[in-house]
Amino acid sequence: MGPVRGGRAVGRPRDEEPAGQGLLAEHRDPCPLDSRATAGRCGDGASRCHARAVANVALVIVVVLAAWYVVNLVRRHRRGIVAERGTSIGADLGTLADKPRVRVRAVTKEGADRVRLVLTPETGSVEGPGLATTSDLDLVVSLREEDFGFELLHEWKRSESSLAIVMPGDSRIVRLRSIEDLQPLTLRRVDQG
Repeated sequence: MGPVRGGRAVGRPRDEEPAGQGLLAEHRDPCPLDSRATAGRCGDGASRCHARAVANVALVIVVVLAAWYVVNLVRRHRRGIVAERGTSIGADLGTLADKPRVRVRAVTKEGADRVRLVLTPETGSVEGPGLATTSDLDLVVSLREEDFGFELLHEWKRSESSLAIVMPGDSRIVRLRSIEDLQPLTLRRVDQG
C-alpha cells in the first residue's frame, strides 16, 4: 500500500482490491491443458502440469475397467444359480418323465435312526437300476422320527403320490421326487444287522 492521504491509499484506484484478497478474486488454473498457454504460466513446472493431466486420464480408465470387471463378475455368478437342465417346472417334469416311478406303500420304524421303506413300482413305469423287477422294493434307510423326511414319507403314503426314483448303482443314496409338487427327498440306505 502507498502512503495515506485523506483516508485513502495513494497510487491505487478506489475500486481496485489487492489480487487474491477480494470476493471476486480471479481464479487461475496453474496448469491449463492447452500447451500454448502452459508455456508462459507454468514455466519450469510444465511437466508437472502434464503429469497431472495424464494421471487424471489414467484414473478414469482404471475406474471404467473396475466397473466392467464387477459387472462381468456378477453376470458370471448369476448364471451359476440357475440349474443347467432347465429353469422351469416343465423342464423338471421333462427330466422326471424318463425316471422309474414308485409309490410309498409302507413306512415303519426299525430302530432309533432307521426306517424300513417299502416302495411299489407303478405299472407302465420305466425300469431303471435297482428296479429291474415289478415286485416291491424293500429298503432300510437312515432316518429319525424327528427328521423332515419321516413326515414327508408318511404324507406321500397318505396321498398316494407318484414319485420318481433314482438309485445310483455304486452308491447307497436313494433320491425320491414327487411328480405332483416336485418336492425332493434324498435318503441313505443302511445294511441290516
